[in-house]
Amino acid sequence: MNRLLRGLALNPFTLYPLMWLHRLPGLRRRALAYIHLRGTGLEIGALHNPMPVLPGVRVRYVDRLPETDLRTEYNEHADVPKTSIDMVEDAHVLPSVADGSQDFLIASHIIEHMESPLLALRNWLRVLRPGGMLYLAIPDRDRTFDRNRPVTAFSHVLDDLRNGPDGSREEHYREWMRQVGGLNEEQIRRRLPSALERRRSIHYHVWDPPAFLELLQRCRQELDFPLEIRVFEAIGNEMLVMCRKTKEALINIRASRSAGMHCHFQ
Repeated sequence: MNRLLRGLALNPFTLYPLMWLHRLPGLRRRALAYIHLRGTGLEIGALHNPMPVLPGVRVRYVDRLPETDLRTEYNEHADVPKTSIDMVEDAHVLPSVADGSQDFLIASHIIEHMESPLLALRNWLRVLRPGGMLYLAIPDRDRTFDRNRPVTAFSHVLDDLRNGPDGSREEHYREWMRQVGGLNEEQIRRRLPSALERRRSIHYHVWDPPAFLELLQRCRQELDFPLEIRVFEAIGNEMLVMCRKTKEALINIRASRSAGMHCHFQ
């Protein structure tokens, strides 16, 4: 099966009629990795589901906890084999990773767990070499359990970048418990101290496709993040984004909607 998919990924005449089908998001996310990722790079938070890559592509795996602690926190997947962790790091800053040292960085369903998404994005771009690829998969708010939550505004994540996330942390947990957990105010009051103390990993932020596309564009235009958006697609319950690190990004958008939102950047 892997050999067949690699063949499809390298053959646009067979791949492209398939990859837009909203029933096949797994094929599309794999194809993007096969097409765009080369060399040596990092994947953050792969757990039991690392991104497939072509033979010869080397990946080091980063997580915030050692494997034994991850098995405890994600006990529903305790018996599922986990990806071996090469580096235990704070994904916001990646302190031990040198500037410009990586050919690519994969963060699949990770940025919504970042208390300061812009700080994370800035450092993910920092560790990429010029021309390196940042591959993101982000849950689509409207197609997940987050559907009742308000979309995170750019002004909010900008404030988290400038002032730190401490001031918004409690409200994130309250919103999560109320809108996702279905708890009433008394239940939230009882459970909130424990959640804050444990710093349980939740979706601190949520986006739909227009909101996340706006975030990327404003990072480039207002904060001078060195990124060029090469792929932006909404497919299934997620958005797939491929950005190239560059000093001068050209953002020319042609958008259409089929099963989702697809933007091609040239």
